[in-house]
Amino acid sequence: MRFAYFEAFDQPWKSNPPVEPYWGIFRQDRSPKALAEALVSKTPCASAVNATRVMQITPPLGGGPFFIYKDDGAPANHFFPTGLMGDIGDIQQRPNWSVNPKAGESCIRIDYNPRGRTPSCDSGGSPCNWAGVHWQQPMNNWGMKPVAKQDDGFNLSNYKVLRFWARSDNPVTVEFKVGGILGQYGDSLRSGRSRTFDLGTMWKEYAIDLSGADLTHIIGGFSWSATKALNPGGATFYLDEIRFEVQ
Repeated sequence: MRFAYFEAFDQPWKSNPPVEPYWGIFRQDRSPKALAEALVSKTPCASAVNATRVMQITPPLGGGPFFIYKDDGAPANHFFPTGLMGDIGDIQQRPNWSVNPKAGESCIRIDYNPRGRTPSCDSGGSPCNWAGVHWQQPMNNWGMKPVAKQDDGFNLSNYKVLRFWARSDNPVTVEFKVGGILGQYGDSLRSGRSRTFDLGTMWKEYAIDLSGADLTHIIGGFSWSATKALNPGGATFYLDEIRFEVQ
């Protein structure tokens, strides 16, 4: 089969559409994805994929944080914000917002404008009246099929809490979750662990307790969702320093 390369490396500074930063054969830190591994080893791609098993990647021990988002394009980042849900046309998410971040040079700005555009839920074409985004590993992974072992989810059993900082332009109500992606190869934390928070205009740290949670295979590291019912005027909010911690 003939094909063409058009991007060697992921370019996380891109933001629209959400898949745009992740076309690269190599990740942003220059580490190879499954295709690059197959090309370097001269393994036929189909054989390489068919021979892989669902495996977990355990983060290094030592008690340090395991980041989902530290800064735009940071090598410490894990998971990809590719899992759009609900009325996906109502979402605009910018990972490189440089105005008043909590730490570093950038934060994530999220705009939810509840107009019911491009519904992706099973609603017969009617608005879902909610929207959200999953951070996935690898990108667009809904747990429906096995993926190359070096791109599969993470074993986060060493961690007991997910923490993040958030603020909003006006008071809004948003649900945040770890896990909850179903499918044969989905999250070990099947129902997810979630909290709903009322966000204010000042930066504040929030936490989701993961004590006793099965984190042996996590492909959905973090997600947010907002509803029209709780946010009839929409929601503009900001996230920063999203990370798993041991305590």
